[in-house]
Amino acid sequence: MWLLMYSCLAILSATQQSQTDLATTTEKVTTAKVATKKVGTAKRFGPTDSPMLNYIFDSHSSHNKHQHFHDHHWGPHFEGKSTNITAQAGANVTLDCRISLLQDKTVSWVRRQDNGEKMNLLTVGQQTYTGDSRYTVEFQYPDNWRLQIKSVNSSDEGQYECQISTHPPRFIHVNLHINEHESI
Repeated sequence: MWLLMYSCLAILSATQQSQTDLATTTEKVTTAKVATKKVGTAKRFGPTDSPMLNYIFDSHSSHNKHQHFHDHHWGPHFEGKSTNITAQAGANVTLDCRISLLQDKTVSWVRRQDNGEKMNLLTVGQQTYTGDSRYTVEFQYPDNWRLQIKSVNSSDEGQYECQISTHPPRFIHVNLHINEHESI
């Protein structure tokens, strides 16, 4: 019986010592947190007391993440870059505009004239908005919005712009140059 009582007292004493050690450790951590806040050099590597901050830090932190910013595209984006095209007068020309992740946005073709001062709306979606029947738009599945110009001539030369209706609008240019027929 004395042995059982002695064992209980030993366990109780150890528990009280652990609680004292825990209180001392907690006080040291709190003091360190206050000192860190005053200095302002704390880095966040572990969870915080606020679940929302954990979510924000974890979803936007670059710590321990391998990043390729050039590989990430959020929302609609062009598959190619601005280009230059040369065509012979009288030929039919197709200007390509490949767009990924278009979602609910609209694609338009615009012609810029007079050094970009004047813009003529050619198409919106699959509708043509110019009185010149030589211009048509054709959607080529899965992602190509093609502007077709029949029987091009020197007056068709200039800068064409494929636009996505984001805010601000995204666009690429296609510069069209027309070679005139040479007479012999």
